[in-house]
Amino acid sequence: MRKWWVPGVLALFLGVAGCAIDPVSEPEPVADHRALCAEVLGGSAVEWLERQAAPVELDYATSADIAEARDRIHRNLRSWEPGQGHSAITLSNIDVCLAAGPGIGNYLLDYDTWHNGIDTVRAPVGGTRTRLNADVLLTAERSSGSRATGRYSLYVACQLPGAAPQQGRNVLVRGRLTDTLTSDKSPRTPLTHLLHSAHVMAKALGCTNKPVIPAEPPAFVK
Repeated sequence: MRKWWVPGVLALFLGVAGCAIDPVSEPEPVADHRALCAEVLGGSAVEWLERQAAPVELDYATSADIAEARDRIHRNLRSWEPGQGHSAITLSNIDVCLAAGPGIGNYLLDYDTWHNGIDTVRAPVGGTRTRLNADVLLTAERSSGSRATGRYSLYVACQLPGAAPQQGRNVLVRGRLTDTLTSDKSPRTPLTHLLHSAHVMAKALGCTNKPVIPAEPPAFVK
């Protein structure tokens, strides 16, 4: 005598079978923040920071990798139009590297956009302004005291493909490095790290004007 599956049993069988073949969801990969910092600052920069912090072990963090930072800056710069108010194109800071140690401070690199031309950038009070070429400018300052803070900025005129003409002269890419971690009083090392990051960022952005970003600041920067 032939036997038949009843609908309820068949449905149960299919449900169990379906569960059995569902793929196991993989856990989200954990970002290697130290490697991301090494990518944007340079491997030697990360090693230098760790020597500065020793014997304290540094923790690393990022809010965006290079690709995500590039995409956010792309959207911001391409939104610029002649005559547009600056408030319409504001971009919140993108933290591309944070190195921090308990009780010893941090070394923070972030990127955003500067809504004026390069000639409008002024030296900070008590600091310096160094024009490297037509497209790149550096500023530096360092406060004194028991908890000295170094603040270093780099401005790059970067014309994006597909953006409005003259965007590169009116809205700049800005990198900022804030140092409360090291006791280095010279701006030379942090500015070198900042220039390395700018080279990485400009390459990722695909600047059509090909800004010339030196590997280090001029010799007179001590």
